Amino acid sequence: MAVPFTPPRAPSVGLTEDVTPRVQSVSLGDGYSQDSPDGINTMLAAIQVAWMQLTEADADAIVTFFAGLAGVGRFTYQLPGNAVARQWKCTAWRKTWLKAGTYAVTAQWQEVVL
Repeated sequence: MAVPFTPPRAPSVGLTEDVTPRVQSVSLGDGYSQDSPDGINTMLAAIQVAWMQLTEADADAIVTFFAGLAGVGRFTYQLPGNAVARQWKCTAWRKTWLKAGTYAVTAQWQEVVL
């Protein structure tokens, strides 16, 4: 069951979304090949999300949420500009100290389907 993710504030501007379709290719010789989708849901996104200029408490809240899911738990989040929430898992995150009392958190999310 995916839990909703409600960070203390919206991610910073500059969200990057990558989609690499999963395709099976068979080489038939003489330069011919045949491609087909590798299963269903072959176009899932991977995104990198960042929160800049966070207080320590806000940065810790985000990191604690991801750590609680341990890279395997699913969560729902509606990206800015999207009409519906999608399901994600957080595969990596980083907390960075910027200056006294100010932090940044970056995270890599992989879209998942139940």
